[in-house]
This record gives sequence, structure tokens and C-alpha cells, in this order.
Amino acid sequence: MKKLFSRLYSKSIVFEDIDLAAIPVLSSDQIIDTLKLNNRLISIRRLTKTSIDQYQQLYLPAITGFIEVCQLVPASAHHHHSGPGGLVIHTLEVIDSALRIRQQYSLPLNAAPEIVSEQEHAWTYGIFIAALLH
Repeated sequence: MKKLFSRLYSKSIVFEDIDLAAIPVLSSDQIIDTLKLNNRLISIRRLTKTSIDQYQQLYLPAITGFIEVCQLVPASAHHHHSGPGGLVIHTLEVIDSALRIRQQYSLPLNAAPEIVSEQEHAWTYGIFIAALLH
């Protein structure tokens, strides 16, 4: 087993060998277009059940900031989402799934309807942030 892992990781790249000038830094819009993420973002927008202004003020900066930091990094070396942009794709899928599951619950659990209604957006945003940072 040790031989297998030593062969897998023996071909490591030395940081000094990477030409940083050849790696483009893309804007979030460029990454969204390149990875064809517009439909996923529309789905997330709808699942938040907020106004466009609230979405653009609260959700969009977190999403675009995450995308700009991650760039085209894969989510894993050899498994799912191992291609360019895999981390962004995976994370947006997790956000979408988490928000879909969140819609099935009245939170906080066993609370009066007025409290559920009052706290709806705070719970949704908390779940969004948890999924983003997972």
C-alpha cells in the first residue's frame, strides 16, 4: 500500500517550476461564463426567496467572492469534480441542494408561526453560508 501512495505522490510539482505569469486570474463573470453556471445561480437565487436587491446585497457578493478566490481549482485530484473549476461547481451544487432541503423545514423547529416567518430569511442565509463554507 505504501508503494502505491509513494508512486501517486512522487510526481509532485515544485512551486518554483510554475510560471505564475502564465496563470490567468479570471473575474467571477468570466468563470461563471466559462463553467456555464448561470442556470445554477438562477436556481440559487430563486431558492433564497428574497428580493433581487437583497440577493444582490447579501448572497451575490459571497458567491462571487468565493468564485474569484477559487478560480478554476479542481475539487479533488482524482474523484468527482476533479476538472477545472470543480471546486466552484461542487460548492454551488451543495448550496443549491442545501437550500432545497431547507425549504422542507419550518425553522426554528416547533416555533410559533410568527417566529418562523420572522426568522425565515436568517435561517436561509445561515444555511447558505454553511453550505458555502463546507
